[in-house]
Amino acid sequence: MLEGIWSITEIFQKAKNFWQQAIAITDIYGLYGMVDFYIKSKSFEIKPIIWVEIPYTPHIASFQLAKWITRFPTLTILVKDAEWYHNLLRLVSEWYRHTQWDDIPMIDSMMLQSYHTWLIVLVGGLESYAYQSLTMYNDEQRCKEHIEQLISIMWSEDTIIDITAQPYTAYPYLSLSNEYLLKSAQMYGLSAITTSGYFYPDASQKTTYETALAIKDGKRIYDMDARKIVGDHHILSEQEVYEILKNNNFSDTMITTLIDTTNSIADRCNVKITLWQALFPQYDTPDDIKNLYEQHRDQLIID
Repeated sequence: MLEGIWSITEIFQKAKNFWQQAIAITDIYGLYGMVDFYIKSKSFEIKPIIWVEIPYTPHIASFQLAKWITRFPTLTILVKDAEWYHNLLRLVSEWYRHTQWDDIPMIDSMMLQSYHTWLIVLVGGLESYAYQSLTMYNDEQRCKEHIEQLISIMWSEDTIIDITAQPYTAYPYLSLSNEYLLKSAQMYGLSAITTSGYFYPDASQKTTYETALAIKDGKRIYDMDARKIVGDHHILSEQEVYEILKNNNFSDTMITTLIDTTNSIADRCNVKITLWQALFPQYDTPDDIKNLYEQHRDQLIID
C-alpha cells in the first residue's frame, strides 16, 4: 500500500508463467491486499497463501528497555485453515490496539499464545527477530531462546525454519543466519523451507521500485542515501532459487529437501473465505438499552 508498484494480477501472471501452484503476498503490518489477492487467485487457479509480517519481540517490557534494537524485528505468520483465518485477523487487530510502543505496534509471546491456533510461524527472513539476533548483534543465545519459546507456543510442527534464498554476495551475514537456523532445525526436529521475498514481480522493475522508494522518502534516486535494493527480490523461478542456493554452497540434496518441504507447507495451507456477506459482532445488549427498547418497541416495530 505504501511502497507497492505492481498489481496483484502481475503477481499471479508471473507465478502462472513459472507453473507455480501457490504463491503468497506478505503485507507488512497488516492484511491490506488480502481480499483482492484472494479474489484474483480464483481466476488464475493458484492457491493463495495468506500471511503477514509484523514487528515482534518475545517480551514487550524488555523490548522497551532494549537499546540494542536499531530497527524493528519481525515475525512472519501464516494461516492454515479458513476457520482459524479469523485468529490472524484478531491477532493483527489486538496488536494494533494494545501493544503500542513509540507509535509502533508490537506483538509479543503472550499475544501470540492467545491467538496461535492453526497458525504457522516462520523463523528467519531478512527483517526477522532471528536474523537480527544472529547477524546484527551476534547473539545466538537470544535466537535460541526465541526458537524454544516459539516451539513452546506453536509446537514443533507449526514452527518452521525459513532459509532465505538470497545471494551471500549481497547479504554477507546471511550465511551465518542460515547456518545457525539449519542447525537449529536439526536440533529441534523442525521443518525447514526456503523463501526469497519479492518486492516486485519482474527483475526489470527494480529501478522503478527504487524510484518509488525515493519519491516516498522525499529523495532523488541518485542521492547517496536513497534506498537501493540489493539481492534478487523479484519473483524467482525454482531454477533461480536452486542456482542461488547452489552458489551459497548448499548441496543438491539439501536444496531439493528445502524446495520439497516448501511445497508441503503450501499444501497444508488451505484457506477458503466466504466473501460478500455482512458480519455483525455478537455482544450482550446493556440492560438500559433493553429497557429503552421495550418502552418504545411499539413505535419502532410495525407489523
